[in-house]
Amino acid sequence: MLPGSGWAGNFKPFGQPFSWTADGRKLAFQQWGGRFNTTAHVRVLDTTAPGNSLLSAELVVTFPARTGVMSFNLGNTLVTPDGTKIVTATTIYPRQLSRPERLAITEFSARTGKVVASEDRFEMPTGRQDVLWTGPSGSTLIVTDPRGKQGASVTGVLTGGRFTPLPKAPPTSQIAW
Repeated sequence: MLPGSGWAGNFKPFGQPFSWTADGRKLAFQQWGGRFNTTAHVRVLDTTAPGNSLLSAELVVTFPARTGVMSFNLGNTLVTPDGTKIVTATTIYPRQLSRPERLAITEFSARTGKVVASEDRFEMPTGRQDVLWTGPSGSTLIVTDPRGKQGASVTGVLTGGRFTPLPKAPPTSQIAW
């Protein structure tokens, strides 16, 4: 059990809430809680540390549920295989409802929780992004986002700030890599 109300996981069927480093030593996961269970936290558990409880997992990133700030968008939170970053799709919800949301793929330091990089940023009236896979250091990602016709999801490779659609890839985050 985790302290307080909430749960470990996410809003199914969206996303994969658990992610391992390549050496199997660290597990990143989502914890939901806060008022109305709408605040997302990303925690990292060192499985080689003493104890056997999720309570010892370190809090790395918190996404408060309020307008005008960066928020997590209900998808995957992946730790890079080398364990240095947490990668996820984020949304900045505007303070004014008449303005579009701003979407981005954001990388956070797995040690400090601070933003390391934010790329593939664009304004979108509807839709969502998701990170499906990350290369060893997070420099290459497979993502879905709504850049298709009429906001339809497209799956592609994101590297160096450049998105390349994958031909014939399913337009969904409900796939395994």
